[in-house]
Amino acid sequence: MSAREGLAAILATVVSYMAFWRLAPITTFVIGCVALACLIAILRREGGKANSAHAWAPNPSFTNAPPLGTRMRKRSGSSWQGRVVGYYSTALTPNGYAIESEREPGSVQIYPDKALEVVGNGE
Repeated sequence: MSAREGLAAILATVVSYMAFWRLAPITTFVIGCVALACLIAILRREGGKANSAHAWAPNPSFTNAPPLGTRMRKRSGSSWQGRVVGYYSTALTPNGYAIESEREPGSVQIYPDKALEVVGNGE
């Protein structure tokens, strides 16, 4: 458990306990402010980045993974074209991509590596 997760768990437990017993609202507020200040300090120290233990990269056995930002499209069926914004792996799909649409920014679909192909710059 990271410091951030631990602090969040402690804060939730203390505030819930105090709310349940209807203890002084000002005390609950002060504890919440202190915990929030600690959380902000932790985020600043970590640079706002995710804990490296949770960072994701392509499956190590997948040596031909295109880098983030590579333009890709579906090979067949319904169309989807966009840029690689992430990777995923499951028991059935050891190597897959999260593709953000070029036509609908913010819309992301996930596909196995075999369902996609790289798009050239002129296409």
